[in-house]
Amino acid sequence: MNPMIASLAALLLAAPLAVAQDVPALIERLKDKDSGEGAQSELLKAGPEAAAALREVAGKSDDAAFRKRAAAVADRLETRRAAAGLAEAWGERWYSLFVNNLKCGWVRLKAESRDGNLVFTDDLLLQPNKDQSISIKIGLVCKPDEYLTPVRITMEATGGDNAGQVEAKVKEDRLVVTHSGEVKAFKIRPNLVVDMALLRLVTILPRTEEYPVGILELVKPKIKETATVKYEKEEAVEYLGQKVTARRFVVSDGESEDRFYWTGLAGTLYRVQAGAIEAVLSDEKKAKDLDTKD
Repeated sequence: MNPMIASLAALLLAAPLAVAQDVPALIERLKDKDSGEGAQSELLKAGPEAAAALREVAGKSDDAAFRKRAAAVADRLETRRAAAGLAEAWGERWYSLFVNNLKCGWVRLKAESRDGNLVFTDDLLLQPNKDQSISIKIGLVCKPDEYLTPVRITMEATGGDNAGQVEAKVKEDRLVVTHSGEVKAFKIRPNLVVDMALLRLVTILPRTEEYPVGILELVKPKIKETATVKYEKEEAVEYLGQKVTARRFVVSDGESEDRFYWTGLAGTLYRVQAGAIEAVLSDEKKAKDLDTKD
């Protein structure tokens, strides 16, 4: 073998081992609050394999602050790994919408992978009464990372107070929004999640005790920067006439009522509840049948 090629092969073969050897040292640095931020960044670069080591070391530690830092990094690493397969696992799903237990609409949520990004296409129809109909079409292009970070957003609404078209793009740390020809820019944090993408994000989260996010709400545009997602418990929910085990997550933003999400162990979103509004997993026929209560 050519000596240069042999040297290059040896270097490439040694690289994963070097990274693996660095992880324990980085975890030790994470224990020190003064160097923890730098260690956290390096561990996130180390890849999903570092998550198991983080959880193992944290599980044996009496340092609550370190355990919290380690869990935060492990949560992000595991979520990022799951995001890579999100589009294939999700596909297309239909939900029946209820307001105060009365069926009044439906939602179609679709996920695809395109050019290295996740593409979400969402349609919502709300009929609060027989004389009123609100239709919303949302398109999201997101990165397959631990926050499903938005790249581009489009929304078209007809009926109701928010009728019109909106387009937004993320450029570095700013969200640039175009609405009716008017352009505005908003400074954002790196953990921003669009509320419609949050419907997918909760299905790939681990049993996190605290997952800080900033939530961009679309229908009534607003950014809530200090929201958290938290795993609460496992409980049985009804699906297709049977009881299934679901994980319940709660989202709190310090302003509005808490939101609850029930997800299956295989990443299925069974149900969402936000105040008087509830979305329940269904099929296209049942979801569009507004003359029944499901």
